Amino acid sequence: MVGMGAFLAASTSAPLMAILMIFEMTLSYQAVLPLMLACVVAYFVAHSRGEASMYEVYHQASSRRRRSSAAAAARHPYA
Repeated sequence: MVGMGAFLAASTSAPLMAILMIFEMTLSYQAVLPLMLACVVAYFVAHSRGEASMYEVYHQASSRRRRSSAAAAARHPYA
């Protein structure tokens, strides 16, 4: 479960959310300290590599789609 939390923290750039989500799933107090450590380390490793989080990737893709559909509507206003 600690590895799953670390992956979630790194891919979403939200370590606190990952810690709380995994803790609520397991309700294991023994896993909290390793989970906190793994999530924070994974977040900083992902952040230091300069990779975009999956939320940023989704936002960029959806804004590209909106721009292209707006441009298509401007070319053909009565279609």
